[in-house]
Amino acid sequence: EVLFWRSLSHWLGGMGIILLSLAIFPILPTGISLFQAEVPGLAPERVLPRLKQTAVVMWLIYATLSLLQMVLLTLAGLSFFESTIHTFGTISTGGFSSRNLSVQAFANGTVEWVVAVFMFLSGVNFTLYYRFLRRKSLQRSFAATEFKWYGIIIFSAAALIAYSLITGMDFSPAVAVRYGLFQAVSVCTTTGFAVANFDAWPSLAKGALFLLMFVGGCTGSTAGSLKVARVVLLFKYALRRIQQTARPRLVIQTKFGNTAVSDRVLHEALSFFFLYIALFLGGFLIVMGTGEEMMTSVSAAVAAIGNAGPAFAGVGPAGNYAHLHPVAKWVLSFLMLAGRLEILTVLILFTPGFWRK
Repeated sequence: EVLFWRSLSHWLGGMGIILLSLAIFPILPTGISLFQAEVPGLAPERVLPRLKQTAVVMWLIYATLSLLQMVLLTLAGLSFFESTIHTFGTISTGGFSSRNLSVQAFANGTVEWVVAVFMFLSGVNFTLYYRFLRRKSLQRSFAATEFKWYGIIIFSAAALIAYSLITGMDFSPAVAVRYGLFQAVSVCTTTGFAVANFDAWPSLAKGALFLLMFVGGCTGSTAGSLKVARVVLLFKYALRRIQQTARPRLVIQTKFGNTAVSDRVLHEALSFFFLYIALFLGGFLIVMGTGEEMMTSVSAAVAAIGNAGPAFAGVGPAGNYAHLHPVAKWVLSFLMLAGRLEILTVLILFTPGFWRK
């Protein structure tokens, strides 16, 4: 009963995050949403004008994906209870499992593929599903452009990991591809399921997974971390600055899909990135100050603020966070909360002006 309640709670929470990002954040004051609601194409897209209608549509999509995965996992050999628990953990990208070894405990390739596919689908902007079902144009829309980069990032990382496993650990190509793709999707979507003890993998594979912890899934999904759209925009902005440094009179417009991105939006993405990194570094230093070694501390901090779950060293998939000092646990708990709620919605609570209003 406790396992079921725990899984149900984060399945419901996953839907709550989607509704916050798609329907509520855009109508909050400036700076709270991922991008300003008045910026065409770069705001978190509200599917319908009314919150109630948006909620109903999102729930139907969310429940349909959940039911489909539950059926497929049952057909793959899991019990109804195990299928339900792991469906809740997948669709919400929360990663709770009924087994200590997570998905690895089943030693079932079909189960791993099903979970990997639905983790990938859960990291997609849910408005993309709505537009697809309504046969609206997806070409070069905000969600479609972000989805393209989301796929490129995940499959590129999976290829690197598979190559590392083949050359460094003599894995067969089939197993290396399955493990590489599963773990890349799990980490990038911040689900946290593990198909193996990836802390024992070669440095190249671990490096790819570590970087994925900073990326996250798409906006308007259940995934955490920085989000693909921000990462892509920051890289585009950096490239633009390099070009303008070489040619000062050059006028370049940063674009995301068909939409021209204003400097204000780019500055907001930079501000969010700065706060994200500042909190990560602060958390890392505090955890290390409690006596933990560097790799445990840095990976615990990045996994906490990105809600990624297992990390490396002392908090890897073969371990847990139970042994950490109480101060470290409090700090990591704060990072998880701040990262899950887009940072600004939490930090604003500590400003005197918010309470005066």
